[in-house]
Amino acid sequence: MDEDEKVARPEPRPGDSDEEEDMPDYRVLSALSKKHLSAGSASVDAPAPSIPKRGEKDFEPTGFGGQVKALDESRNALFTTISLPRAHSSKTLSAATWDPQFQRAFVHVQRGQSCVHVGLSERRKLENGQSMTFLELFPEEAVYLIERGALDCRWTQTPGCIPSPDSFSTCIPISVSQAYSHLLGTDSSNLARYQARSLKNCRS
Repeated sequence: MDEDEKVARPEPRPGDSDEEEDMPDYRVLSALSKKHLSAGSASVDAPAPSIPKRGEKDFEPTGFGGQVKALDESRNALFTTISLPRAHSSKTLSAATWDPQFQRAFVHVQRGQSCVHVGLSERRKLENGQSMTFLELFPEEAVYLIERGALDCRWTQTPGCIPSPDSFSTCIPISVSQAYSHLLGTDSSNLARYQARSLKNCRS
């Protein structure tokens, strides 16, 4: 242990339990979950409770009954929190349509910073004969943005033809499970490429 760690780490007080300090306690989320459920979550802009970030902790069971009860309450509180509906702000939600023939998601509306460093810009001819420049997302990029709640991606009604932005409201939304099963099912895009993309975005 170097000198900096000796200074930064406080001395344990008598009677403190290392196991209790290292154990992540999620029971504090119960109050947030009840508050969120009582609010009704009617608006997509309503703030949802977030799980606090905790560092990696070492935990060793002691066999004490109170410890088992605390673990059960903490686990139940965690499961309750992550089972709540995921709400995202419409101010940062981009809109796109997925075309299975092009294997691209054509972005119609960009909001926030999620689409700044992804995709490529191509000029395409619309079904009405006009030309327009689109931001096109690769499958793994579209799945990543759908997963994090930054993209409202929908199925195109005219595969092989670039849809106009006006037809977006009539398209069927793509769920997260559908994005994984359909967008990542080709040879050019698979789960490994998606994991590489996710890891790169998390570290950038």
